[in-house]
Amino acid sequence: MNQMWYLILLIPPIAGIFITISWNQVRKAKKELATLQTKKESTIRKLVNESSDLEQEIKNRYAYYTQMLLEIEEAEEQRQQQMAQFNEDELKEILERQKCEEKAAELAIIKARMEYEQQKINIEVKIAEKDKEFKTLQIKMDSLIKQLQQSSIDAEKQTAYQLHFSSDEQLDFDLLRQLRYQFHNPTIISKIMWSEIVQKAYQDLARRTSIKTASGVYKITNVDDSKCYVGQSTDVYKRLASHLKTALGAEGGVAKQAIHEAMAQQGVNKWNFEVLCYCEKEELSQFERDYITMFKSNEYGYNRTKGG
Repeated sequence: MNQMWYLILLIPPIAGIFITISWNQVRKAKKELATLQTKKESTIRKLVNESSDLEQEIKNRYAYYTQMLLEIEEAEEQRQQQMAQFNEDELKEILERQKCEEKAAELAIIKARMEYEQQKINIEVKIAEKDKEFKTLQIKMDSLIKQLQQSSIDAEKQTAYQLHFSSDEQLDFDLLRQLRYQFHNPTIISKIMWSEIVQKAYQDLARRTSIKTASGVYKITNVDDSKCYVGQSTDVYKRLASHLKTALGAEGGVAKQAIHEAMAQQGVNKWNFEVLCYCEKEELSQFERDYITMFKSNEYGYNRTKGG
């Protein structure tokens, strides 16, 4: 019973607490509602202002486009008035002039195209010429590099471009050279010297130095004084063999020149036989001239001309 009274006495304070909490929540809710109302009114005013600005912008644009349309209509009306002022003959003259101008333009285009095609052909020709010049310069450069490399080779390696005789072959060769001038027909001895000694040595030289049956420019050099002869041939292998035959006095050689007399006097195995470059047949004369100029073989050598 006492507990019941105790609970009854606690009811008023507890109710007061709940009332106070509820009142505070109501006040907070009213405050938030007022804030939302203020934001709503502000947003509405902003939208009204933007709507007013947009309406004004639309009016301005409408007025601008209306004015533009009026100006276009006035310009078209003026053009129609000007066209109405021309009589039929004047219109025909204008149309004829336009046709002439169009035809002239077409002719100008055709002429421009023809000039373009001609220029294109000229450029292609020049490119081909430059390619040929480049190829020629490349061959010259390769040959110059080869010459520079060759100049640095020591005396032992220089003999690679000479005819090599064994000791017995050298004795036989020297003996035959002496006997040759004692015969009424020295060609017989010359044939023996070529077929039995020199031909084999030349074939060995060609294998060592890769002398080919191809067109190119060659050089024959005196190993003692470096005087040389520069020549060209469509068959370098055959031409060098012909020089040897002429120097020996055998049949099947080339026209006798100062180089052959010197080779015969000194001995054909005292000379270097080199291929300076291989090239196309139409390039032989140019390369021959270039190498004769390079080695000055027409001034200090056995060439009688500047080549070509």
